[in-house]
Amino acid sequence: MKYTLVKRTKFKNLSQDIVSTVKSSDSLDGIIKMKIGAEMLEGKLKETESFEILINIDDAYKYISSGLQEPLLLTKDMEVA
Repeated sequence: MKYTLVKRTKFKNLSQDIVSTVKSSDSLDGIIKMKIGAEMLEGKLKETESFEILINIDDAYKYISSGLQEPLLLTKDMEVA
């Protein structure tokens, strides 16, 4: 399944947000590491900014319906995120 890391900037006066793609990965573990790294590099984010992990709904459906998925196991590193 494909995961995409985006940076979302919200505007108080506008109804739409700016969403810019930062990175993409084929593994959840990889994209979580990228998100943590991006947050560390960015420093303190403004209240209107956030990093988010997105997945395509079609990919998620195919992943779940295939029956081949492995359970997600959290490690100590992942629990911090």
